[in-house]
Amino acid sequence: MYYLDEILCFEEDLILTDEIKSKLNDLFGSASAHIYLFDLNSCNIWANTAQTFSFGFTSADGMLGKSVKELGEFASDELIKNNKRVIAEQREMFFVEPGRYKGDVRFLAISTKRPVFNNKGDVIGVFGISIIDKQEENNLAYSHFIMKLKGKGLTQRESECAYYYALGKTTKNIALHLMISSRTVESYIISIKNKFDVNSKTELIDFLLALRDTCIL
Repeated sequence: MYYLDEILCFEEDLILTDEIKSKLNDLFGSASAHIYLFDLNSCNIWANTAQTFSFGFTSADGMLGKSVKELGEFASDELIKNNKRVIAEQREMFFVEPGRYKGDVRFLAISTKRPVFNNKGDVIGVFGISIIDKQEENNLAYSHFIMKLKGKGLTQRESECAYYYALGKTTKNIALHLMISSRTVESYIISIKNKFDVNSKTELIDFLLALRDTCIL
């Protein structure tokens, strides 16, 4: 990222001139990845088109100065924590970040984040690139299966856990997708087994797969 280091060159404060904005837009503006620049308080300083549109803005100027918490209904605490780690450790880091846009659209962000320094060597911000993987919750097949499970007596959360369990995902992965603890997932799985009167993982998965096959897709 040698060229990027030349662009993100600041005397002291994280202030974007028109020249810097223009260069960022030329280099990253139309990229499919979500690319962004935050200050030390995780407030937005710049974002490319993909990042801007994903949060419902038509222009990056509308996001300027807004904190992560203001941008949408997603795992802002996790994102802020990761930004703080990058700032504290002063090195590039990689993260898998679960989140949720407005409208209950869930996603996983595969992110690389690096600190931005001024000419004095002080960290003044965080530059990040995220590849967004929208989740199964956003498709029709998922919705049909969840409705079927709820019709069988499961709660919303139990139904969500059951869906991913049927896909063979681990407790840890399910927890990551749903932004809950592994222990909570385990308690849901126990409850699901009791409600469906099955004893083993294999029995439960077989039951769920057979139920899924009856859904109208």
